Amino acid sequence: MGKLTAIIVGYIATTFAAYIILSVSYNPLVNWLGPYFGYRFPFILGIIYLIVGSPLHNTIILEVWIIIGLLVGISTRKGLRAWGSASLVWTLTTITMALSAIAMLGISLGNITSVSIISGTVSQLLDVLLAATAFVPYSTNIATIATEPVLRVLIPYLSSSITSGTTGTAGLSGAITELSIHALENYIIFVATSIISGAVIHRVLHGKKKISRKAVAAAISIFIAIIFIAMAASAGISSSSQPALQTGETGNHEIPAVGLNTLFPLSISGNSARIAENNTVMPSYATGNNSSDQAALSLITPQGNLYNLFAMDSSSNNSNSIWSGNGLMLGDFIVSANMTSLIGSELGAEYSKLASFAPQNALILAYNGTGHSGSASSMASSIGKEIGTTFNPVVALKNITLSGNNVEIFIYSSSASIHKLDSDFMATFGNGYNGSVPEIFVTDQGLNNYNSYILSSGYINASIVKSLAGNTGINLSNELFTAGLFEYTNHFHSSGDVHSYNLSELMQYSSNISFSNSSQLSLVGIGYNNGTGSVVDTSNYTFDIYSNNASLAAQTALNTPGSTFHNSNYRAFSPSSVSVKFNAVFPAYILYDTTVKRVSANTVEINVHIKNNDTSQLKDFYASQSAFVNNYVKYGAASSVSGNYNESNITLSPGHYANFTYKISFTGIGTYVIPYTNISYNLQGKAFSYGTNATYISQEKPGYITAMNSMINNEASQYTFLGKTIIAVQGFAISLIDIILFAIVALDVVIEVKGLRKLIREHNQNTEK
Repeated sequence: MGKLTAIIVGYIATTFAAYIILSVSYNPLVNWLGPYFGYRFPFILGIIYLIVGSPLHNTIILEVWIIIGLLVGISTRKGLRAWGSASLVWTLTTITMALSAIAMLGISLGNITSVSIISGTVSQLLDVLLAATAFVPYSTNIATIATEPVLRVLIPYLSSSITSGTTGTAGLSGAITELSIHALENYIIFVATSIISGAVIHRVLHGKKKISRKAVAAAISIFIAIIFIAMAASAGISSSSQPALQTGETGNHEIPAVGLNTLFPLSISGNSARIAENNTVMPSYATGNNSSDQAALSLITPQGNLYNLFAMDSSSNNSNSIWSGNGLMLGDFIVSANMTSLIGSELGAEYSKLASFAPQNALILAYNGTGHSGSASSMASSIGKEIGTTFNPVVALKNITLSGNNVEIFIYSSSASIHKLDSDFMATFGNGYNGSVPEIFVTDQGLNNYNSYILSSGYINASIVKSLAGNTGINLSNELFTAGLFEYTNHFHSSGDVHSYNLSELMQYSSNISFSNSSQLSLVGIGYNNGTGSVVDTSNYTFDIYSNNASLAAQTALNTPGSTFHNSNYRAFSPSSVSVKFNAVFPAYILYDTTVKRVSANTVEINVHIKNNDTSQLKDFYASQSAFVNNYVKYGAASSVSGNYNESNITLSPGHYANFTYKISFTGIGTYVIPYTNISYNLQGKAFSYGTNATYISQEKPGYITAMNSMINNEASQYTFLGKTIIAVQGFAISLIDIILFAIVALDVVIEVKGLRKLIREHNQNTEK
């Protein structure tokens, strides 16, 4: 009966490893979609990883299969018997995964062949995924999802199909082939380990002779050889290599050339201007002798937000910079924090989902031509060493057609913390220029004080850009650039009085400002929006600008009605002399707080407190978390909502509060996201509306025993009466199938004990002889 023991031990070991150990590799995906798919989701992902994960590139897969194989072999105590047991464990694990997936999607075995049912399920699944894009946890983004073990194998094939203009069949076929070979590798490792360990244990227990060292060495050698051969079989198409790509068609897949003035809105108009002004510089690798452009602007929006923008660029031959590389068209290292706030604060919370999947950092390398995989990998490694981090590949886009030319784009990302990366960014790219603008950029970056920011530094090869984009009439040169955009939301509060601000207080910089003598155009200034039109359109702002070349600065997009330009002539001046004065009604000064209190394992109480800390009365006040509640309830991720999750149509006097409290029960796992609390009101005849920052609620997955018991009972109850609960002990449901399984395990234990006694008795008899 060792075979039954092996099946029980092997099945428990595989499901435990999948659910507890391996599913952790999918945390970004589980945290995001776990609320909708429940505890089965990490279980399924863990089994998929265990079966089709590459043992060559993921040593944990190799270790897990060897350990499970040893357990099965020791349990069977016989070589050939171990083969059958291991195969049965593999089959049962695969069947369990399939049944769990079917149950998770709400399909039963009786209608699994129904086209209408499957079509409806797919449609519902797509609906859930689309809705979930507005509820993305902080740690989930394109980079963290793309680097998950199995997806890391699939993405190169899928991206090759997309960029080559094929239907995706070739890419899907290649991915299936590679995953199948990984599954075969794992099966061979599992079976080989089981057979060898079973044979060795059998020889130890039943052999009349002692096992020689040579025999043990031979068995180990054969075992290692089998594993090596299995792994080597897929070396040619391993996940680290790129699949063969087909040449894409031009026409429908061609990317149209975008006007450079659109890409760089601060570019100077006129045929003699260089591309630069909102393009930026890498100060560390620039020299004081290079002709450069620098800009520092503070923008005040009607919603009371402050944006501090910095842009620096320098011409470069690229021969001595870290971006040096043949064929490199564009290199850009980007670090960002809370991009959803950056977009949602001005365009509306509903648009913030556009930035939800943006990684916190990215290294983008674009090449002209083909065959640059090795160059991109080498450059990513060297840039990573330069700034003190390691970049991991996210996606490679090949055969992109731009103006009849092939372009390759490689995207990398680092797993380092955002605090380390922004510090590394400033240390590497924020120094090396003359003049005050880079100094303000570095010393006043104050990243922790801002709600969101984005930093960018890199290189543009002008000759390649010009050949791809065509003749734009602008004189282009190779450019090194560095830029930063910092957002401070709800920075300004008051009623419709006259407001006066200067650069010293907006940028927290009190030293005199001077421009570099080598700079062709440098400027600092303040702009305020008149309350009409788009807040991202500079034509709606009025500026006060100080520049080393006021006449040239006046040719930029900053020259709007009412704007003033002052020529500093490279003389130092006080930042307080750069100022604006205007009349506006800014948003009220509101204090906001959301607290989450756990009532039980699956239920939380959410309390929202909003205080009018202004001196004016707020009319038609409305605050709601309906987006959060409605989303998760609609898709079955939450239920049992009690209390109020909004406050509406009230007048909120100065010093008064608007509060609401409600309880909500969760049915899934992962991270539940309150994307924002929608707040709107009327202040002195002007309507304001905005969304607060997100709140995250973590819902842990149940323990292994609880999850397995729930899954077995739920699946069994769909098809038989065996899964129905007979009794519940402290919330733990016990069904008839639980009792049957427990009886089988108990019977196996009794049989094993008897077998062990018999073995001991036989050993003693042989010893006496």
